[in-house]
Amino acid sequence: MTNPAPGINAAGALFSRKGFFVRASRLAICLLGFGLIAGAEPPEPGAAARGKEIYVNGVDASGVQIKCVTGGQATEVPAAILKCVSCHGKDGRGKPEGGIFPSNIRWSELAKPYSVTTQSSRKRPPYSERLLVRAVTMGLDAGGNNLQATMPRYHLSHQQAADLVAYLKELDQEQDPGVTDDAIVLGVVLPPESTSAGMNRAVRETLTAAFDALNREGGVYGRKLLCRFTSAQGENGAAAFDSFIEREQPFALLESYIAGDEREIAAIIERRRIPIIQPITLSTGLRPRGARYMFYLSSGIEGQCSALLKFAMEREEMGAARSFLIVHDGMVEEFVGELATAPLAQRVGRVRVIRTDEIGDWSSLLSEADPNAVFWLASGRALGDLLAGAERAKIYPMLLAPNALVGQQIYQAPQGFAKRIFLSFPILPEDQSAGGRAEFHRLAGSGHFSEGDLATRLSALSAAKLLIEALKKVGREVTREKLVATCEQFYELNLGQMRPVSFGPDRRVGTPGAHMVGVDLQTRGLALPAQWVDCEVR
Repeated sequence: MTNPAPGINAAGALFSRKGFFVRASRLAICLLGFGLIAGAEPPEPGAAARGKEIYVNGVDASGVQIKCVTGGQATEVPAAILKCVSCHGKDGRGKPEGGIFPSNIRWSELAKPYSVTTQSSRKRPPYSERLLVRAVTMGLDAGGNNLQATMPRYHLSHQQAADLVAYLKELDQEQDPGVTDDAIVLGVVLPPESTSAGMNRAVRETLTAAFDALNREGGVYGRKLLCRFTSAQGENGAAAFDSFIEREQPFALLESYIAGDEREIAAIIERRRIPIIQPITLSTGLRPRGARYMFYLSSGIEGQCSALLKFAMEREEMGAARSFLIVHDGMVEEFVGELATAPLAQRVGRVRVIRTDEIGDWSSLLSEADPNAVFWLASGRALGDLLAGAERAKIYPMLLAPNALVGQQIYQAPQGFAKRIFLSFPILPEDQSAGGRAEFHRLAGSGHFSEGDLATRLSALSAAKLLIEALKKVGREVTREKLVATCEQFYELNLGQMRPVSFGPDRRVGTPGAHMVGVDLQTRGLALPAQWVDCEVR
């Protein structure tokens, strides 16, 4: 370059000071961007689409590889490794992580016509297109100050810089997937139809009735809420889940089945940054720590068992010499260890953990262990063997179990278990408020469905109402990130169909705890009223 662009000497000094050794030709390429918009010409057709490819994937749409450097490193790396979207997010607002605070790079924020105080307490003037290119390629803010060392310096051609700026200027107008001017598309992944036809019908009918009623009144800020349903695909559950999101592009997910693939699907949810309200699973604890996008209305097995343990410790039947037997079938093996070593459990004299496939004779086991209480964390198939073994041995310990794990056979237990069987329920019909009950009856009438599978319907309606309340608070400019932030602010939100829910940055279970309900072996039913027991879950 015979006539370097203005500022090249300052730029060279900066790079030397930081230890960057960039060839003059590459620096020239970066500096071409300084003058690319001197006349503020309109972007070329397709520029924003090409710029999005750079922003989201770190590659040029034409296949030309983009390089960058970070901090004081002289070694170049592919921009695909340090993509803009990784730190600044799909919406450009920036997501604090690990002590790093990426800037909000939406054009409306960058070009504010007054000085802005940054997170480092420095003031800077508004960005122009030229100054934005300088920031991206040289690491200087609009005031000429060095940006954080974690901010990569990208080696962009004139065209690449123009394309990237064109896309950044459109970020304000770009909407999240599933959002149009007149609708918001939601996704629902139901359990396999072959095993859960009744439950699936209840979810479909309830959500359809709830959103139809809302849409008849104009929706939320003029947008209708539309559901797209599918069923889980057995062994390929996580892959099918991901394919459904890719195909239907929903804004958020409701009442979606993740059981058996919790970790894999949680990773998909976090990677795609798509909110999910009330995932269908027995476990709420298999999501990764720090997961932002998963909101559970009620406790899973972990929370219910913690509540059962707390409940049992307060019962007179436990006596002084306490001993527990925890029976499981491997389904929640990871949590079983946590339960056995929980602070409350440590106050018990003896805690024994055993798998159902390790038990030969139940009567011998009960005679040997002589437990005050048995925690049942297995499927219902082996429960009959326990009940029969207890009858043979004439040993009737307190039996505690999440209701979801036992079938109707629990109500046929021997009379020796009278007043000694307690089940946990995250939601009961008694949780409905008077207004919530009236609303449910109206929806049942308009949707022409029965009140069968009531717990499923109450859960589905609660999920719909939580989403609706959040969307109303977010406003017309709806984004996934705003939805998540709004849900985190709900405290004691009364949905009318269950106990009030609360969430927070470190809380993703709306009602941590469970109802404790005894089994009445005279009537072969539940012994109400229930007792609510709180527990601590994240």
